[in-house]
Amino acid sequence: MNRNRRLLHRILAVFCASVFLSASLFTLMTSAADSSYSDATTAAYEAEIERLRHEQEELESTLSSIRGDQSRAAEYGEYLSKQISLTSDKIKVTQELISELNQKIEQKKEEIEQESENIERTYANFLNQIRISYEEADNSVLSVLLDSDGLADLLSRVERLSSLLDYDKRLKQKYEESKASLVAAKAVLEDSLAKQQKYSEELNADIQNNERLLAENEDYLNTLAMNEEHARNLLDQQIKEREKLDRELEEYIQEMIRLSEEQYDGGLLSWPLPKENYVGTGRYGYGTLWAYGVLQVRYHNGVDLRASTGTDVYSAASGTVQIATYNSTYGYYVLVDHGGGVSTLYAHLSQLLVSPGQKVARGERIALSGNTGYSFGAHLHFEVRVDGVRVDPINDTVLMIPSNFYFLPDA
Repeated sequence: MNRNRRLLHRILAVFCASVFLSASLFTLMTSAADSSYSDATTAAYEAEIERLRHEQEELESTLSSIRGDQSRAAEYGEYLSKQISLTSDKIKVTQELISELNQKIEQKKEEIEQESENIERTYANFLNQIRISYEEADNSVLSVLLDSDGLADLLSRVERLSSLLDYDKRLKQKYEESKASLVAAKAVLEDSLAKQQKYSEELNADIQNNERLLAENEDYLNTLAMNEEHARNLLDQQIKEREKLDRELEEYIQEMIRLSEEQYDGGLLSWPLPKENYVGTGRYGYGTLWAYGVLQVRYHNGVDLRASTGTDVYSAASGTVQIATYNSTYGYYVLVDHGGGVSTLYAHLSQLLVSPGQKVARGERIALSGNTGYSFGAHLHFEVRVDGVRVDPINDTVLMIPSNFYFLPDA
């Protein structure tokens, strides 16, 4: 009988422990699933970093598109300064976020240590309760259980008699709360450590990137200082060559008009590019232009039309090709006499498809657009002369203009 009694108490102890730990495990899993860590300060830092990262990417895209373009040197310097300032701001915010995460990590480590101690202490008390229950169990309970009919009946009776077990329910609740708190603290710790790793790597990358940008800015400033005089000399040379070409063209065109046997076919001139090329990048008349890093005021003899290298260029009317050659100012260019004192000029071409003396029809392909001569980007420079005098192709009612045509804002 004593042997059966000891065996039964062992069964009771094991059963109570399993019920207790199963309930704790369920609470633990539920707490882990329901816990969602949210910290307003950390979230604010992360949102600011994301905003700065997005601006960084946009600025870098702009810098990449104009890096090395001498005509946009001042604009490049402005964007480079913005990128340096932006990256510095992002470094500062990231450092503050990492400091915040470090504090949280230390805090959670302390909580984990404390909760681990609570769990160990509570578990020790629980084992002590099991031992007391084992030693003080009464025969009335034993007789009820020993009369059970098989294991299923035994477990059913144990469940019904569980209310008679002498252990502290508050002890069990404290154990479950400590375990749940431990899981939550570990989840926060793991999340904070992951974020710390991520932003530390991003911080190192930003520091290296800022050093590169600062070095690039220093090179840029040194290059500007070294090249300013050279750039002005180049500009002076280009201006002189352009003025020389203008004088020669004026004389040539006046003589061409005098000798011309062409008859103008009438009506407005046709658009010299495919219909999808309807954007103006440079207006006729006085304006400013960045060239070789220097801002100059110039008189523009025609209009610039956006056209990538290799775009078809068409004759604006029927006529005779008078010039098809290369010049350091116009690059490859074509001059067509349409008769009646009307002539058109197409410049900065990449390829000539006609020869002097050749007859061309309205809309016939005569060249491919490009970026040759005194040019800082692929486009078509288009001029119109009436009785030898230049006119504004857009505003002087001489050209059929696409209905969707517009000038870029900085044109």
